[in-house]
Amino acid sequence: MGEPKESRLVPCGNGIMLDLENGIMYDQDGCGPFGVVDRYAAMGISRPDPATVCQGQCEGMGFVPTQFTKEEPWHTLWLNAELEKPSDDGWHFVKCPECGGTGKKP
Repeated sequence: MGEPKESRLVPCGNGIMLDLENGIMYDQDGCGPFGVVDRYAAMGISRPDPATVCQGQCEGMGFVPTQFTKEEPWHTLWLNAELEKPSDDGWHFVKCPECGGTGKKP
């Protein structure tokens, strides 16, 4: 994979550097890459385009974790999810109310 270009690296603490271009981490000697997975890679989707990403709480994922609250719209979204399938731990992933689950700006 080769050494990363210095200009793309930013310090993350403890001698670890993050390559901004691809999200891979290296140690201070340029060794790596280390296996780092962000929320997008974990879900098998590409990172969102900053120009079109939803500005809501989903941050481009389309879904938001929520638990019981009286704050709207989260209360209604959580309640509907709970009625559909009760949660084992009180949490539900609900469609983002801003983008409707697309992950993109409305």
